[in-house]
Amino acid sequence: MFTVIIFGLINYGVKYRMYYNYIKHGRVMGLSEKMDLKLDDVENYPKAVFEYYKEKKAYDAHIKRKEQKIAKTEDNFHNFAAKRISKLKEAREARGLRSRSSIE
Repeated sequence: MFTVIIFGLINYGVKYRMYYNYIKHGRVMGLSEKMDLKLDDVENYPKAVFEYYKEKKAYDAHIKRKEQKIAKTEDNFHNFAAKRISKLKEAREARGLRSRSSIE
């Protein structure tokens, strides 16, 4: 009975853990080759692993869109700041005050 339980744990638990580690971290463990697991073959993933794979892909796509929006916002801010500084310089020169370029 003990042997059957251990075999079941190894066959189910370790196999699924190797799939999860491959999907989450990209790690390929040596034991996966001994258990004859094809980690790149998405179509043959067990159902629970395939659901996790889809969640991970959706999460990665979300993070990529978020980073693109952050980069776009940063670029817009830098453009705004550059225009604001040049307008401030012109306003100071129009009032007869010194600007940084006139100091040098």
